[in-house]
Amino acid sequence: MTKNMSEDLANYIERSQATIDTFPEMTESDVEMKFIQPLIDLLGWDRFSDVRTQYSVRAGTTQIKVDYALFIGEQPEVIIEAKAGGHDLIEDDREQLRSYMRQTETDWGLLTNGKKFQVLSLTSSANTVKGALFETTISELDSEWENMRILSKDMIESAESYELEKQLNTRKKGIKKLKDNKDSVKRAMIDLLVDKTNDSLAPDIEREVNSFIDGLAQDLRSDPTDDDLPRSSEDILGILGTHLPGRTEEVREERAEHVLQAYNFLRTEEKAKGENIRNYLLEVSSNSLSPDEIDRSWTNYLRDNLSRLPRIQEPGGGTRGLWRYVSPELEQKVLVTEVDDWIKNLDEDPVGSGKAVEMQQAMIQHTYNYIQERGTATKEEIVESLPNYTAHYTNFDGLWMYCIRDALNSCDEIESGNRKWRYIGDEELPPELDLEIENWVENADISGGKMTKRERKAILQYAYNYLQEVEEAQRGDFREYFEANIPERTGRYSKFNNLWAYLLSEELESAPGVQTHTTGDVNPITYSYSD
Repeated sequence: MTKNMSEDLANYIERSQATIDTFPEMTESDVEMKFIQPLIDLLGWDRFSDVRTQYSVRAGTTQIKVDYALFIGEQPEVIIEAKAGGHDLIEDDREQLRSYMRQTETDWGLLTNGKKFQVLSLTSSANTVKGALFETTISELDSEWENMRILSKDMIESAESYELEKQLNTRKKGIKKLKDNKDSVKRAMIDLLVDKTNDSLAPDIEREVNSFIDGLAQDLRSDPTDDDLPRSSEDILGILGTHLPGRTEEVREERAEHVLQAYNFLRTEEKAKGENIRNYLLEVSSNSLSPDEIDRSWTNYLRDNLSRLPRIQEPGGGTRGLWRYVSPELEQKVLVTEVDDWIKNLDEDPVGSGKAVEMQQAMIQHTYNYIQERGTATKEEIVESLPNYTAHYTNFDGLWMYCIRDALNSCDEIESGNRKWRYIGDEELPPELDLEIENWVENADISGGKMTKRERKAILQYAYNYLQEVEEAQRGDFREYFEANIPERTGRYSKFNNLWAYLLSEELESAPGVQTHTTGDVNPITYSYSD
């Protein structure tokens, strides 16, 4: 990087950071003017000849506008999409940008809210359509600039961008393989070192290798925004300060190492019970801590200080529950732009505190949004649609039963029935069923959810009013009347036969002023009404 370019980049980073600190809730227009346009200049594009704003893209039969398209000749090469400063960049945003890239046959895309920058690729060598090729932030842009230059005009013109993209994807694949095969890598490394030394060192080698591989896997896959995550015992001491007890600095440093080991284990596993953390610490500290000492350490300083570290959610109901490390990727998938007031005001908040409650509220919001969009949905469909997050529950059934299901039951716009959840927020009875409901109907034993019960009461009243009008009718008369007037409204029953059998026949027999009689063993019942 030339001196002038280094100075220009440093100036851009400094001014951008100052803008974020002063105006954290920037609009999309702010992001475009203060972040994207200067960045385009740094990447070597000519604003007058190469850049088109609000560029029209055809999506099906409609025209949409993309924020920026960077051209070389007559072909767009980079599509840039801006989001407001307070907007978290999630997979839906990336998929929106990918769709623009597909429509314009563009290989490269940039998604940014001014704070984060995500580079997307649709080249033939891309190994995944999920996530970003890489991500950085304003504070990390200096160290990540060589990667960000993948979007520069000269690298795209020279095809160097494609070579860099292969390298970045190879790195991603390598990190994934290390994570997926971590245990076998550990075993192979331990066996090799023990073979090259002697068996007496096996416990020490195993402890050090476990710690090394766990730390390596986490460091390689760390999100650039995680500059506040501890990497060493010194970092732990810096974060915890006086919260970490100890008579001497040597004792505190040793304890900080134990906290770091527990933290790295959680980062690797993403969720674990307290006993799993204890067993791991016993395994990696077999020569220095006994089971009793591990238990005392857990009670005296590990448990409380682990909960103070970044991205850790402690169990909400005690210390024996499920601990969780929330990765940036999971957080982006779970959190929503806005949580409805009815969710925030639930009588019993989801278990936990702070971020844990916020994420559980977001899961309820995801569920509500899905049912509202679909109209009806089964539990299986809802579970399939949700991000992989179970809060402090070991599996999704716990989160469903004690958090999401209870919340849905309290929502006036959602009702359950026949193994389905249904959105009724915008449903209204048809005009013919907008009736005054008599007391005997209100008190009738009618099953169903909120809207279903309301509709069934209206249908029963409708049938009763018809009988009062004609004074005498049989089942076939009711069927003909219903099919002529409200054929689609059968109180959530699939056909009239079920409506008659499970609602109308018995309730009409006990209705005020109604008598029933037959004129033979095989003739249908006749219902008659008299004042």
